[in-house]
Parts: sequence; C-alpha cells; structure tokens
Amino acid sequence: AERRVAMGAASQRALADKQRQKNLKRFKVGSMLDALVRAGFPISAGDDLTDHPATAPEDGAGAEAAEAGGELLHLKPLTAEEVADHHLWPVAFWSGGPLREDLARTLMFDYMEGSRGVRSLQGGLAESDMQEFTGALVRQRAVGWRYLIGVKSPTSKRCFVHEAEMFHVTAKRREVPKDETDAQENQINYGERKGKLIEDLGTVKKLRIARLQAARKSREHKVADFGGYQEEMKARAEDLKSRHTPVEERDAEVKRRYLPEYTKEAQVPGEVYRNSVHDIAPPDLLKKESNTFLDGDLVEFLQRDAGAQLRALADAEAMPEKAREELWPCRTRFATALLATRARAGLRAKDGDAAVRLARLFGVANCLVALVQRGPLHRGGKSLPQGVGEICGIAPDAGLAIYWHAKFYDEILGKRKVRQFSGRKSLYALLIWSIQSLSPGLSLEFPPSVERELKVPAGQVKSALEFIGCQVTEDKKEAGGKRLHAKLEGPPKINFAHYDRQSKKSKDKGGK
Repeated sequence: AERRVAMGAASQRALADKQRQKNLKRFKVGSMLDALVRAGFPISAGDDLTDHPATAPEDGAGAEAAEAGGELLHLKPLTAEEVADHHLWPVAFWSGGPLREDLARTLMFDYMEGSRGVRSLQGGLAESDMQEFTGALVRQRAVGWRYLIGVKSPTSKRCFVHEAEMFHVTAKRREVPKDETDAQENQINYGERKGKLIEDLGTVKKLRIARLQAARKSREHKVADFGGYQEEMKARAEDLKSRHTPVEERDAEVKRRYLPEYTKEAQVPGEVYRNSVHDIAPPDLLKKESNTFLDGDLVEFLQRDAGAQLRALADAEAMPEKAREELWPCRTRFATALLATRARAGLRAKDGDAAVRLARLFGVANCLVALVQRGPLHRGGKSLPQGVGEICGIAPDAGLAIYWHAKFYDEILGKRKVRQFSGRKSLYALLIWSIQSLSPGLSLEFPPSVERELKVPAGQVKSALEFIGCQVTEDKKEAGGKRLHAKLEGPPKINFAHYDRQSKKSKDKGGK
C-alpha cells in the first residue's frame, strides 16, 4: 500500500512538471524561479508544499530590522533601464491570507483563491526604493492557496497568466532569545493558529465554535484547599448560630403581630387585657358610632330577668341554624352564646343606662363577628376602608371603619390603599373583646354552632382561645361537635410543643 501511494505521488509530480513546461512554452514566459534568481532573490525551490521555515543565513543586511522570530524579505526594485526595457518580474508569495496593504501597493498581480472564485488585480511594478516587509513566521501561514501571475507589457493589451510556482524564500531571521519566558510569549499553540485561520477563511459557525473552544481553554480552574474549606464551613456554622432566634423571641414577635396590646406582667387575669379593649375599639371612635351599635329591642331584652332571658335564649338555640330571624334581638349565635353564659351566671342590666352601655358592647361584638365571617369573602379579602363599613353595617367613611381596616388588614406590597384581610387578628380581637367586656368571670361557653357561624375550620376557635391564654375544656357531645368551656387564666404562654413540631418538620424536610 505504501509503495502504491509513493508511486501515485511520483506520477502526479511528473504530470505537474510536464504541465508546467507546456504552460511556460505556451505563454512565452520564462521560469519564475530563474527570473527571481536573476533578480537577486536567494530562493530554494522544492516540491514539498508543506509549510516549514527556510534556513536563514548567518548574517546579512536588514536582519536587525526584523523582530525576534520574524522574517525579513528583501524585494529588489526595478532599475530605470529595466523599466524602459519593460522587464516585468513575476513574483509569487506563499501566504495564508490577503497581502498587506503596503505590499500590495508595490506588487500588483492577478491571483485566484481556489475555494472562493477568481479576483483580478491588474497593474505593474513601479520604480521604488528598497522595500523591507516584516512578516510572520512561515509556519503560521496557511496552505491550500493557488496564485496566478499575470504578465503584461505596457505597450500591449494582452496579459499572459501563469500559475505561480510554490517556493520558499530564504529569509533573514533574527535569532530568537533563548530565555524560556520570551520563548513562551512568542510561541503560539495549535488552538490559536486554528482560530486565526478560521477568522480568515472559516464560516460564521466555525468561527463561533472556535471562540467557544478558546474561551473554554482560557477558563481558570481553581482547586479548593480542604483546610481552608473546613475553616469556611466553621465560620458559616458560627454565622448561622448567631442568626438563630430563640423560641421566646419568635413567640413574642408572633404575639406582637396578631394580638392587641396587653400586659405581660399581669398577676391577675382581669388585668391582662384591660387596656386591649381600647386598642380594639378606641372610646373616642366608639362614641361617634354609639347610635349605630344601639338596638332598642336588645336594651329591653337585657333588662329582663335572668330566667326569662335564659328561656328565650334556649328556644333560640334550639332553632335551625339557618333561621337567623329567630335570633333577634341577638342577631348572631355568638351573641346568643354570650347572653346565655351571662344568664346562667344570673347577670342582668341594673338599669336602663347600664343596658344601653351593654347593648353597645354587644353591637361591637356583632360587628367583629361579621368581619370574621365575611372578611375573607368580600372582594377576595382585599378591600378598601369602605369595604369594612359595608361588612359591619356602619358608615363607609366612619372613623371606626378606617381604624379597623388598618388594624385587621395587612399591607400589600405595591398597594397604598388596598389591604389584605387577616383572619387571625380579627378572631383574636373578637374573643378578647367578649371575654374582657361581656363575659362573667372572664369565662365563655360556646356550642358547636358558633364555630360554624364564624366559618372557621374545626378546632380553630379552641386553638385561638388557648393562644390568648385561656384554659379550654370540651364538654359533652352535641349535634355537630362539642361544647367549649374557656376561662382566662393569665397572659399568653409559649406553646413549646408547637415550636418543637415546627423544628422537627424542618429537620425532616432538610434530611430528605
């Protein structure tokens, strides 16, 4: 196989030489090699078309002008006699791209690139001084280019075209310093040469791929030091430890967010939420809406005997839950349960003024019940202050409606007036208002129908009572659930079991 390849190469070489001789005879031009030698160029011809630098002479003029590792080519200009005799010397350069502008101004010839069609540049050599052109290394030049030399006399319109012979020009090269640092700077690796060639000849796709490969090679890879990494992990652990918030602080933040102002250091249960009622409904705002919360029928009902009240309330509780008109004058089952608790304790209004004051307090409780019921449903829980007035049945521009909108609705990012309803805040406020202002002995008793009326999930009323500091017990079963008995014992306590469950869930989630 190797012998056949060698024989084929020799045959092709012989055919090329034969064709070259025919072209020389046909176009009546002499050998370029002979012409360049006569012009004074030190040229060594060869059939090997692979790129390799020629051996530079030891010394010579102009060698000092070349950069380290570069090549200096001397072009001998035409004399006046030669120009007069119309001597045109064909010259071919073996290069990987277009000629430089300064070289093209001196040498004009026709050339053709094999892969991109034919281009023509007509002209001739002009008289000029000695030109020196410093070029790149020969090994950086590309292969695969074909050049056509056009020879034309100034007095003739005919141009003889001849394919240039491939030859190496003996260049004068300045010696490269032996220092390793300079050698590394001058050395260009294969990837950079390939990228340069693609920039000159390649397509857009190949150019993009070459740039990506070059960027990938230039990317720095850092190896982490295990010791340093361990120290970094320790510092991170200390930072996370410092960020850890104790359970006490977390619980205090939750209570500050959802509960009205209360006395944490109170020793008596009645002192815990004494000032909270003013935070829920300020007296000055409540005074302006006093007639709104006043119901004459409820005032008359509150002055009845406790036994008569209890019998009427028992009949009302026995009615179906949908028969809201049977709850009159209580309006809500929540108020009915409060009145029943007071009647069982034997409480009644002492006089008409006391009944009026008590009726107004029940009116506030019924408004809070309506807010818990309809707050999440009214416009999807997002409302203006006017919406609170519509829900509670008071004037839309009332000061109490504006206050409750700011109290029981949370801010929405990017919204200045519209706020989001908070069910927990309103439910806690309703229970605290009822215990502190209306219940006998700071205790409450709720049938299962109250939780359904408030439209809250099962068990949420019990959890809310425990959250505000009540001791809650469940009585015998009734239709649809259990009756709740709650009594305020003191300030709200920390539910450590709740935070332990949260911590366990977070650990289990992180482990997965």
